[in-house]
Amino acid sequence: MTTSSFRTVSFSGTRSGVHPLTWGQRWIWQGLIGHAPGYEYLGWPVSVDVPTGCSLDDVLAALTTVLERHETLRTRYFLDEQGVPRQVVPAAGELRVEVRHAGRAGVPETVEQLGRELSGTPFTIPEISVRAAVVTAAGVPECLVLGVFHMATDASGMLQVTQELQAIMGARAAGTVGPELPPVGHPAERVLHETSPEGLKRSARAVEHWQQEVAKFPRRTMPPAVHTPEKPRLAEHIMRSKAVCAAAIGLSRNWRASVDSVILACAAELLGNVSGQQSCGFLVLAHNRFAEETDLYSGTLVQSFPLCVELAADSLEEHVRRTHFAALKSALSCEGNPDDITSMLRVVFGCGGDGADLSCAVNLFFRDLGTMTRVADGPEVTSREQAEKLMPQTRFSQGQGSEEDDWEFFLNAHQEGDEFVVSLRMDTAVLRSQEIVRFLIDLERRLVESLPEPGA
Repeated sequence: MTTSSFRTVSFSGTRSGVHPLTWGQRWIWQGLIGHAPGYEYLGWPVSVDVPTGCSLDDVLAALTTVLERHETLRTRYFLDEQGVPRQVVPAAGELRVEVRHAGRAGVPETVEQLGRELSGTPFTIPEISVRAAVVTAAGVPECLVLGVFHMATDASGMLQVTQELQAIMGARAAGTVGPELPPVGHPAERVLHETSPEGLKRSARAVEHWQQEVAKFPRRTMPPAVHTPEKPRLAEHIMRSKAVCAAAIGLSRNWRASVDSVILACAAELLGNVSGQQSCGFLVLAHNRFAEETDLYSGTLVQSFPLCVELAADSLEEHVRRTHFAALKSALSCEGNPDDITSMLRVVFGCGGDGADLSCAVNLFFRDLGTMTRVADGPEVTSREQAEKLMPQTRFSQGQGSEEDDWEFFLNAHQEGDEFVVSLRMDTAVLRSQEIVRFLIDLERRLVESLPEPGA
């Protein structure tokens, strides 16, 4: 049996005030409005192991330091009298922290359960952008669990936060001074850049590129909906594959292209085979960490960019390289004000535009110039035979589906150690669950078979 107590963390900051939203926050806000009230997915769980030697007070002190350093974590959001979304950074405040004592359930299970509880309900107006709890065992803190609002930060920004928490707790556990932490970039400063003359020009260029790229999209990327939909209508299936990890990284080395381009090109080829189209239009999620100043920015910079993947190529290698350069160009050209991009799309479609299909999206590794131009770390697998030996270890599971979404096709892939986790959520009126799983199997097989034979 688990039991809980509560502590309160008080925080203050050097700056407070009300500010407009950044471009990244506006992009998240559009999703929030489109899915309200069912926007639970905009919170996500984060856990940070507590080093040996840390007391509960040490953990809470580390949490206080991070809250005071990162304005985005203590930010609230509201609509002003004109209906315009705003963010407010409080000068001071308090955060209630649950201390849950793991009983027979065990620490890992308690951490997982707390993560679901902290992130599984929408954030409310009185709350700042993070919820927190500490899991203890035998009176010793084992893990700090956070529920984070996606309006505040993204995976890249959250990595900075978790690394700071680890460093601060590590120093306190060792009884040392420090650590020395780098300066942090804040959304209030980002707004000034985005509303500057240079920022406005950049946004205008992004709108222009969006218009040009979307004009290339087919009227329909997905196959027709011919099946009776399942419950829920959008089913998610997940593949954990060492073979995909080995093959995708091996091919990226051989072909001098990013891992994300290898996976995206292969997925587009398979989707084209199913739909019969000569091109596929995707909305690609990018973290937009391209400029040096974004390295120390903990707010969200995620936006989507449009990418039309042409399927006419003599080989998968040529297809991958074309996709790589097209993705790089589009990612570097599309960071701008989402409200302006949306207005442009409404005008285009409202004036009898071709009605490009914007229902397919992917979330891969388009984080920064490094992930788009540098080969990823991974296993040294160079031949098809080596990768084929890993295929029996591939595991499949079913994720959490939904009844409705903006996207009928959503492919998500990321690396965890020596395997890739690839999830695909699709409309079951288009492909049934068994066909979605087959798509993932075919993706793995296509990647592996594209590696050279031994000695080639």
